[in-house]
Amino acid sequence: MATESQSHTTDKIAKAAHEAVDKMAASADQVETRVRQSAAEAQSTMREKTDQAQRMSEDAIVNVRNYVHEHPFASLGLAFAAGIVFSALLRR
Repeated sequence: MATESQSHTTDKIAKAAHEAVDKMAASADQVETRVRQSAAEAQSTMREKTDQAQRMSEDAIVNVRNYVHEHPFASLGLAFAAGIVFSALLRR
């Protein structure tokens, strides 16, 4: 009888352990799904921000090019002044 009782107890413990493992596996699957979704969203957001930064950079280049074309002497003066300021900063 003691052996039968021990076997029954062992079976109950094994069943409880299996149920706990099954619950943890289901929970891990949910977490993995959420992590994958978050990673995909982050990747998409980074792509959008990269594209936006590239467009802004290209727009800035076009604006500078147009300004230099329309105001060549003012551009030279600004470049000269920027060079002086940059040089002074590097000396410090």
